[in-house]
Parts: sequence; structure tokens; C-alpha cells
Amino acid sequence: MKNNIIKQSVLHIVAWIVGSLILSYIAFAIDGIIDLISRPFVSLLCGAFITWSSSYLYYFKAGNDLKKRANKILKWTDLVIRGMEQNKLIKVNRDKDGEPIGLHIYLKANMAAKSSTSDISVDLQ
Repeated sequence: MKNNIIKQSVLHIVAWIVGSLILSYIAFAIDGIIDLISRPFVSLLCGAFITWSSSYLYYFKAGNDLKKRANKILKWTDLVIRGMEQNKLIKVNRDKDGEPIGLHIYLKANMAAKSSTSDISVDLQ
């Protein structure tokens, strides 16, 4: 997880640098763009676009990773519930679609006692 965050942070920075270099190249390659880019409002719009696009890509990938993990957790949870149900540890109430809506937990207990003394009688009258 930590490596994933570092990787995506590096990609974010690289995307920002590449976008800046592309804009700089365009500014120096085409006449008239320099005057346009030198205006504060246009520079603000260019910076906003670069930031928005790199952030969008980062959070889009993060959202996809989150969906994959959530699906994996749902799969494993369903397997655990089915295993407990098959071993008669719980009873799951399901709706029409087969989705769990409630459960009953069966508790079992065993008790054993042994005495190490002999010839003791107890009268409970």
C-alpha cells in the first residue's frame, strides 16, 4: 500500500513536469503564444488544467484499486458465511435474491466435572 502511494505520487509529479515542459515547448515554438501565456489568467488556467488532469488520473486509479479490494473482501466474507452455515454454526436469513439480511448464531457448550475426593455424600433434602 505504501509503495503504491509513493508510486502514484511520483507519477503525479512526473505528469506535472511533463505537462509543464510541453507547455514551455509550445510557448517557445509558436509565435504569439508567449504573449498569451505571459498573461496571468491564461497561466492560471493552464496550471489548473495540469493539476486537475493529474489529480483526476491519480484518484481514478485509486478508486479502481478500492473497488477491486472491496470486491475481494465481499467474496471472502461470503465464503466465510457459507462455511459457517454449512457447519451449522449459524443460520443465515436471505432475501429473494439470496443476499443475507440476518443471521442466527447457534451456541454450543460442553461441561464436564470430575472429583478427586471419595466417600463424600451430600443430602439435599
